[in-house]
Amino acid sequence: GWPKFKELGIDDSYLPTWLQGLGYNTYYTGKFLVDYSVHNYNNTPKGWTDIDALVSPYLFQYYDPVFSRNGETPTKFPSQYSTDVVADK
Repeated sequence: GWPKFKELGIDDSYLPTWLQGLGYNTYYTGKFLVDYSVHNYNNTPKGWTDIDALVSPYLFQYYDPVFSRNGETPTKFPSQYSTDVVADK
């Protein structure tokens, strides 16, 4: 999960950081890791030019999803399915 990912420093060297090192922009939307949550959303993973991730405890709630974009306060999308929200992004 998210805490272990950060503790081990995995986001210091993985695909998105390598791509950014080569000059690419990287974008992520959807479920990132379990335990990326409403309590730690502002500690965003490295390597993403733009990240818009679902946050726990709403991670597996496919209706009324909650996303945090680039470490901003999570936003709820009422009366929508997470797959539709991701498709619209």
